Amino acid sequence: MLKSVNIFSQKKSLILLMYFNKVHLYIWTEKSLELAGDFGKDPDDAARELFDQYSTYPVIIITDFLEESFRHDTGVHVSGLDKTALLERKLNYSFRNTSYRAASVVGREAEGRKDDKILLSALTKPEMIEPWVKVLLETKMQIQSVTSVAYLMQDYSNKAGLNDKNMMIVSIEEGSELRQTFLRNGKIQFSRLTSLTTKESASLPDAINHESLQIRQYLERIKLLPFDSQMLIHVFSPFQIDEEVMESKNNELNVFRVFDIGELANSFALSIDGLEQGPTTLFLGRVLQKAKLRNVYAPLNIRKYFHLKNLASGLSALGIGLVALTILLKLISLVDTMSNWDQVSRLESLAAPLNRQYDQLTQSFPETPIPSAEMALVVETTEKITQNSYRLEQALSLISRALSVAPELQLTSIDWQMAKREVSQDENQFASYGSFGAPTQNQNPGLEIQNATLQEQIQINIIIEGIATSPQSYLEANNQVLSLLNALEDFPGINVIDSIMPTDVRVDADIATLVDNNALRAPFTIEMQLEPVQ
Repeated sequence: MLKSVNIFSQKKSLILLMYFNKVHLYIWTEKSLELAGDFGKDPDDAARELFDQYSTYPVIIITDFLEESFRHDTGVHVSGLDKTALLERKLNYSFRNTSYRAASVVGREAEGRKDDKILLSALTKPEMIEPWVKVLLETKMQIQSVTSVAYLMQDYSNKAGLNDKNMMIVSIEEGSELRQTFLRNGKIQFSRLTSLTTKESASLPDAINHESLQIRQYLERIKLLPFDSQMLIHVFSPFQIDEEVMESKNNELNVFRVFDIGELANSFALSIDGLEQGPTTLFLGRVLQKAKLRNVYAPLNIRKYFHLKNLASGLSALGIGLVALTILLKLISLVDTMSNWDQVSRLESLAAPLNRQYDQLTQSFPETPIPSAEMALVVETTEKITQNSYRLEQALSLISRALSVAPELQLTSIDWQMAKREVSQDENQFASYGSFGAPTQNQNPGLEIQNATLQEQIQINIIIEGIATSPQSYLEANNQVLSLLNALEDFPGINVIDSIMPTDVRVDADIATLVDNNALRAPFTIEMQLEPVQ
């Protein structure tokens, strides 16, 4: 059983491992890689039954054909859509007769304009794979990827950390098939499938060494491997190979290392059906244990059901995400609502005493509203009181503004008194029959002012006393007071009724003129009335 805990691993898959004369069908799950059946070159009814049984599994096709070609080319270093178009042109030129082809940039030239090094590869006989692809599409199976054992070796080396600068992986499969794949810095450069003349353990080191020397010479000839570069050769075989004998073939250029695939499977916690047939199942199990097997050769049209499945899964995941987000927002709203409920409870507990006081007050309120006539009387009374109300600061403000025309004057006192204004006979008759009743004799002074206020017959009596100072003459002092009188009378509602000027000579006048520091100082008095302005 194959155990996997990697969240990026392949969860399940139906795997077709295709050789030139047979097909092995494997079932991969999170725990195991199991051999489901062996078939001939073409699918039969048993294969179709397996497809129906595992119709929900994505399909991976892995080929191990002699008819896999690798070519190298160069191109101008470009990126994006230009790079895609360039690679497509190279493929059309090199492999126009097959749709199972791939192109990738594997490096850059060290000199000149430093063009990109391009690897072109293809399955040159698509008729070897088409019958199986046709049946898979008829049953609407999800073809996830089409790749080859050569590219599987590249994926395995990356997962196993075998990223030496110049490395060749040699694998021996059942039937004495030998595959040699050359990689530089973890990227495939070339791969070749040949047949061994022997399976004897004693003869295998010599056969492997012979094939390795031949492919090294070829790589040097096509300039994929410098003549003086060391190459590490990793040998994987289901047959017993004497490591000491194999390593005795080492020299400055070729260094061999033998791997026991059984020991590797145990170290990877792998138990795989068909492991004894060759290292390919080891490579496959290890890669699937780590990640999804990438597509190399499958064109878009044969992967349509896989893409549709992914789209449906994506939309489903998006829907689940939206539902989860909605639930989360609702939970947040619920938490806020519960918090608001707590605040409401606290506010209700704080408002309870106020509600009780309100209830007590409302008990003394009349059950019916105030009649409209009484309400009108209240409003009218309020307006009259507002219109006939006086404040001392209003009078003082007027006096202060008037003094601006005679700043030499000094005020010694201001007396004021609210009194009832004398009215004409017509006004007195109206007051006798008005809404507030006629004035009565011997009224209380406060009540008299109250009635006068309601009858708009109120006035303010103000007496201003001060000193006029002049360094020259009484006439100048007199003119200062006159200026103040004129300024006061300019204000609406002010009526000056009497005055004592500095130059007045009357029987009741007191002689209080002083001479102080060569300046005449004479007293003056102004009596005025302030009435409301309508």
